[in-house]
Amino acid sequence: MNSAKIEIHNLAEFSVIRSGGNSLDVSQSRGIIATDLRGATLYNKPDVLDKLLTPTTKNPGLPSMSQAFVDSLVKTIETSCAEQLKEIETLESQRKDDEEALYDQIDSICEKIEEEVAKKYGRKDPFRRVVFTGDKHEPIIPEIPTSAAGDAKAEARKPDYVVADVPLPKQGEALSEEYTESIIWRQCPSFMEVKAKAVLSPVRQDGGTAAKNTLAQGFDYAHFIFTERPFQRFVYGTFFCGNSFCVGYFDRCGIALTPLYKMQEEGLRNFILVILRMTHEMTAVDLGMDPNVEFAHYRDKPAQTFYQEVYPEFIITDPSDKSRSWHTYGDPLYTRHSIIGRGTTVWRTYNSLTTAPSILKVIWRSSRRTKEALVYEKICARLDACGATIPSYTSIARKIDSIDIISVTELRSRGIPIDADTGAPSTALKPSKLNGVKDRTLSCIWFPDFGRPVWQYRSPLELLRVMYQVIKAHKTLSENGVLHRDISAGNILIRVHAEYITDSVREPRPRNAARGGTSDEPQRLRKSAILEYDYDEHDAEGILTDFEFASIDPIAASDEGSRLGSRDGMSGTPMFMATELLNALINQMTIPRTAKFDLESFGYVILNAIYRNTLHPASPLAWTDSAAARKLIDEEYENLFGFTDLDDLKNRRGQVFFGLPRLFFPREDSDSDTDSEGAGTEKQKPWRISEEEREKMSQLGGILHLYKHLSARNNKVLAGILKAVWTYLRTMQPQFKRKLAPGEPPEDTVDAIIDSAVADISGSVPVQDVDHNMFLHMLERLLTFLGDQSVAQEDMIDEKTRIQRIQRAKQKEPRVYGMYPPAESFWKLK
Repeated sequence: MNSAKIEIHNLAEFSVIRSGGNSLDVSQSRGIIATDLRGATLYNKPDVLDKLLTPTTKNPGLPSMSQAFVDSLVKTIETSCAEQLKEIETLESQRKDDEEALYDQIDSICEKIEEEVAKKYGRKDPFRRVVFTGDKHEPIIPEIPTSAAGDAKAEARKPDYVVADVPLPKQGEALSEEYTESIIWRQCPSFMEVKAKAVLSPVRQDGGTAAKNTLAQGFDYAHFIFTERPFQRFVYGTFFCGNSFCVGYFDRCGIALTPLYKMQEEGLRNFILVILRMTHEMTAVDLGMDPNVEFAHYRDKPAQTFYQEVYPEFIITDPSDKSRSWHTYGDPLYTRHSIIGRGTTVWRTYNSLTTAPSILKVIWRSSRRTKEALVYEKICARLDACGATIPSYTSIARKIDSIDIISVTELRSRGIPIDADTGAPSTALKPSKLNGVKDRTLSCIWFPDFGRPVWQYRSPLELLRVMYQVIKAHKTLSENGVLHRDISAGNILIRVHAEYITDSVREPRPRNAARGGTSDEPQRLRKSAILEYDYDEHDAEGILTDFEFASIDPIAASDEGSRLGSRDGMSGTPMFMATELLNALINQMTIPRTAKFDLESFGYVILNAIYRNTLHPASPLAWTDSAAARKLIDEEYENLFGFTDLDDLKNRRGQVFFGLPRLFFPREDSDSDTDSEGAGTEKQKPWRISEEEREKMSQLGGILHLYKHLSARNNKVLAGILKAVWTYLRTMQPQFKRKLAPGEPPEDTVDAIIDSAVADISGSVPVQDVDHNMFLHMLERLLTFLGDQSVAQEDMIDEKTRIQRIQRAKQKEPRVYGMYPPAESFWKLK
């Protein structure tokens, strides 16, 4: 038994995660975010403004470095926008809250600032503007949502203004002309939210710690920027409230806020400088972009931008070894929709050192946590010491490497004044210790395994093979003292065969004129792409990844493994977490971690995968039924995996597993009758569904609509998997009391297989004895029914078999990831 204990980490990360990376809905209530941000915000920190207004290089040619120009600009705004400034004061003093009336005033001031700066210093590329979003298309996230409800909620969540990268205006086009093109979040490094009164600002003057709702809004907008611009290290947000403004700094450890600055006092000059810096001076790096990341460059192709139609390709360079870099292809494979916390993104890349495709994971890990690469080393050493092997080719990700880049503390200290007493940067912005996490470190991790998410399976057989392999690998690990502790849909991949293909040239360039001659420049790409080939469904392999939170029990008292995991805090993704763990977290208890909890998480992963695959329009198993039917399944999915906080998630589990007949199928409205004695009595009407339907509901609970849909479409195997896993999960709930009676159907039908598997699970096995063998036996029977009896016998696949599988995969059309797919002849040459 693993004895690692649970600590409570910051729950703000959980409240913004709705569906493991695919849902756009951040939280059903910003009040929940405000509560969860308690202790994560530093108030009244003028150092934030110092960071924003201090150029990283003392370039005298910058407008803000010219005292004369800034004084002249302030005077121009005071004169040209005098009416607007007066109206701002009037709106603050009146009783009525009239936020919309502020828009015209802010528009005039920002446009005048941009116009005066452009008149003196010209326009430069990349070009940035303050854009009013009120009548623009809603900023979007690249990932397609599976939730119509989440999509609708996102429509209402946009700031009043964004600072946006936009194309350079045409020659002679005045900046006073309103920018009318659609805006997407990817082109927005910053935002500005407007409130009618200063009292509605996010700044707290009362010493309280809970975030105000305005700050929760800003947190929401910053989340979109972090998601859409995954290499963003931090985000600035401006809050214009009544006759005052403040600036917020958002990063992976929390938020820091300036004091309120009044526009009639020092605030006007500061506001002018903020707009000037953001729109004209600051680079993408100054606004939070990782300096080790740049757009990929192609020969004879337009330079990439954040506002281009297709998702950009990036080059990430190792700051400690410039010869090592990664070229991303396509949008992220996975994005963790959170700010505070790890903020994980996963990319398909080309590795310049290995000259092969590789997966790159970018995370902000807790600075005190063991590096993931070291965890992998210890796991491999443990398996070797025990003489254990992982089934299949390798059902856990192979050898990885990693680098640490920078910590939040170091990042916050940059650009702020030196402390006169210590001679070191001020520590005023040092992040608070938040539920056991003092600091976070930006890390890049790469490994050679390539895969697509488990919810993108193409057939029931592929799903079953993948889950069977990773659970069998998990069994081997747990038998040898290794516990994963973070089983989630994002951590299980379906292996694909990936190849990199390119066409590049070296071209001469002039040397320094004083020296004469020429030199060769680095290779310039003309065409490049990553090809992904899917293995045959009978060859499908699963990969279990992300062992950052894994724990290793000691074999002996001196075993180094005893140190791994003992200091780690709460681990696991809440929506996939065992209910017993949720209860412990809610009650702030510590309980021993066992394999049983991971096994329950595997069950939630399978349910999640089936729902997401069914609902995704690009799935080969996608459906064409009515919008009403789809809405029912979408709501069912939200009931299972949507939540606002841990209490809500726990309560939803109780409802979907045991209370849904009452919750979703109430009786008809009651009538009031009068008996012979004149007393009022309640006449109970029948259920709105049949007795047969109600009995099925009592067994199938919250999956009934999807189960009926799959059955109606003659996809009995998927329906059967759904039913069996649901029963498995139901028996593992702490409140499970009764057993489901097994039936005796004919032995040659899929229903018989499922009912038999259900009986195996729910017959006479105590909940505490649920183990890997039970889960694997259930999957084995389903695989056998589908005619695949090989996966249970597969151990380590030899090289010959590996080559044969690749050859079969390459007979299919690949998926091509690359901005400039070359001509067909180019592929054939390679």
